[in-house]
Amino acid sequence: MNIIFAGILIATAYAPLTTRINGGRLDFTGLPVDKYTIACAREYQAHVFVFNTDIPDEDIRVCSDRGGMVWGKYVDIAILGEGRYNRAIQWGKRKVEVKIIAPDEFLKAHNVPIPKTNKEKIIKIKGILASGKSI
Repeated sequence: MNIIFAGILIATAYAPLTTRINGGRLDFTGLPVDKYTIACAREYQAHVFVFNTDIPDEDIRVCSDRGGMVWGKYVDIAILGEGRYNRAIQWGKRKVEVKIIAPDEFLKAHNVPIPKTNKEKIIKIKGILASGKSI
């Protein structure tokens, strides 16, 4: 699989509010925020992030959200579940080691037809991650 970036990023964490539609927060694409969600710079939308640093919940995430302070070499990790706000505050700001894989490369490696839109790519990628398939 073609890795388009391997190195260090700065990661912060956020605790999605539960006051939006159907009791959950929606990401930038209109999909529910889940344990595979991170916010990143626009150029990495729908890309797969494989973290080599221990992060909460899942080490493999897909960029499906945006944030006001998320640009360049910054990512914002969604923290879900009980105590999410305190866990996000405790996470703070850290350097994390990560590999970034283009969405089309990730889908090809899993023999999945490549959809046309980023939203459809994100849905497919999250489905692959939820099924427990490895990179």
